[in-house]
Amino acid sequence: MPFTESEPYTGYTNGEYEVFMSKGVMHGRFKKYQNHEKFLSIFKKLEVEGVYNKGILHGAYTSYHTSGNRSLREFLREKIFHNHKHRYSYIWSYKFGKKHGEWKSFYKNRNKESIGSYNNGEKHGEWKGFYEDGNKSFKEKYKYGNKIGKHIEWWSNGKLKSTKRFVNGKGSGKFVWYCERDGKLAQEYEYYKGFPVGNWVVYD
Repeated sequence: MPFTESEPYTGYTNGEYEVFMSKGVMHGRFKKYQNHEKFLSIFKKLEVEGVYNKGILHGAYTSYHTSGNRSLREFLREKIFHNHKHRYSYIWSYKFGKKHGEWKSFYKNRNKESIGSYNNGEKHGEWKGFYEDGNKSFKEKYKYGNKIGKHIEWWSNGKLKSTKRFVNGKGSGKFVWYCERDGKLAQEYEYYKGFPVGNWVVYD
């Protein structure tokens, strides 16, 4: 908690944090700013915003990139229209304090870094990752926190990096790696119920 009141405080705070406090506990929408001092208030940047329910995160939770220079157009867009989309760092979601729903993260150039979902605090469903230039970096699948199915990674040049298979969170089947330069098979070995079996094969 960012507040240390000697008496439980009820009311709105204004400064680095803007939030309603109910007997010393955050409740409702909150915002956290960078450069919040009075003489810099016109230049303050929204850093984080979200929603608390009696001190517990609940609902959308958004972080913004605060470093780097903004163009005059972006500065005015924020001040006049309160539009911060060009600075998204990540957009998360909580349900009574647990990660729940869609989660996204972004690079400073606004390209998507990763996207996936949580269910009651655990990764669930398909997750995708991307390099800063937009090329895909990985694709994974989860079931209530356990890795399942085929997981794929790519090198930044677009070539296949690795493929792995999982059953109920444990490696199952062939794990294969490929060379970054020419995409040729580099090495492979096999798992069964999370344990390596057979020989580890390395190719020239």
